[in-house]
Amino acid sequence: MRRTLTLFLVSVMLFAADRSAAQTKSFTIGAAFGLTGDAATFGREELNGARLAVDEINAQGKIHLALKVEDTTSTGLGTVTAVKKLVEVDGVKIVLGPTWLDTFQGCLPITEKRGTLVISPSASIPIIKDSPSKYPLVFSTYFNFQREVSALVEKASQLGLREIVVLFDQDPYFVEMRRVAVESASRSSVDIVFDQEFSSGETDFRSLILQARRRGATAILFASANQASIVAFLKQRQQLAPLISVLGSHDFEGYETDSTFSGLLKNSLYMAPEGAAELFRKKYQDKYSAPPIMTAPNSFDAVTFVAAALIGGAESPEQIATYVRQHEHDSVSFGKVRFSAFGGIENGNFMARGSLIDKKP
Repeated sequence: MRRTLTLFLVSVMLFAADRSAAQTKSFTIGAAFGLTGDAATFGREELNGARLAVDEINAQGKIHLALKVEDTTSTGLGTVTAVKKLVEVDGVKIVLGPTWLDTFQGCLPITEKRGTLVISPSASIPIIKDSPSKYPLVFSTYFNFQREVSALVEKASQLGLREIVVLFDQDPYFVEMRRVAVESASRSSVDIVFDQEFSSGETDFRSLILQARRRGATAILFASANQASIVAFLKQRQQLAPLISVLGSHDFEGYETDSTFSGLLKNSLYMAPEGAAELFRKKYQDKYSAPPIMTAPNSFDAVTFVAAALIGGAESPEQIATYVRQHEHDSVSFGKVRFSAFGGIENGNFMARGSLIDKKP
């Protein structure tokens, strides 16, 4: 009798487990990350952050997520190819990424035509949208770069760097960065000595650096996504005008751990997000044996926000978008956040980093 009862209970438990497993809904999320090329520092971190989030969500057992990953190769063509495959061949309804979507916007007509939800960890929404109705299914968990640039100019002014040259390439992100820098300068007693656009991939900045030196510049804000351009500029500045400080975006955080930039970031200043939540940092460190940098926490957030919508009963891209807009979210990047009408996050504070901060706290 006791053995019969034991077998009956085991059978009931197994039936319940099978039924629970059958009721767990599975979803595939497309992931378009720049795993090679200029955006690889971002893309690899985004993939790590996404995988960490997927592991945690699947362990909860409420839904099951799978990532379908494509490399955008950090190019416009590569981004279109990756997204096109995910959407048209693999049939995903949700795309995480692409890395640097504000630069590689050519994929958006594809996702809009297919009604695909897009949530990028590394895109500035104001560069993509000029109205809330444009690309209503496109979101970003990226930092508010306008606040970042304003904070950078203000910090430079506090450090006495009030004569600034702005050099920027034709990437839409950096064109907008230049605009915000010029506007911020007028509010921070900073003089823009001159600003100059250059072609992406340019590697000869010697005449511009010498011009900056002749005109009494104390700092150069250098804005480019091309690694060859960045390395060339840093080397030439170090040779021709080492006393002129270099101002950069939060990308410099990744350069500090890249041997390519070893010894080139002297006399530098940049702004970085205040940092991910400590628990997230620990989990990331435990899994990857390295601290999270760049947009790893933003990617983690993007997955968890979508998962919350799916767990809440949303299934179609439109339902997920509505859920994301209407709810407050717990992020590891910024604390509690809401999305703006445009689909971007407005929260987030920045802290000054770079060798200048070590010398002048």
